[in-house]
Amino acid sequence: RDEIRLGELVKEKYKTDFYVLDKFPISARPFYTMNDGKFTNSFDMFIRGQEICTGGQRITDPAQLRAAMKESGIDPGSMEEYLE
Repeated sequence: RDEIRLGELVKEKYKTDFYVLDKFPISARPFYTMNDGKFTNSFDMFIRGQEICTGGQRITDPAQLRAAMKESGIDPGSMEEYLE
């Protein structure tokens, strides 16, 4: 797997088993993840190439969330539980 290989490369170069990947592209995260127009405010933590934790800032403003849904091709009417 690619994640395992990445863990091996990180170990070789930085001499650590633990690393964090930060600022994923918008296309790689759910519509409700806060972004700056290009990258998301999200991260994954890894040990030896195995993901152990994921996190990120969520969009909490209903108008901004509706816009993110539309940009992702999602009908806001079908996602009312996210908007309440």
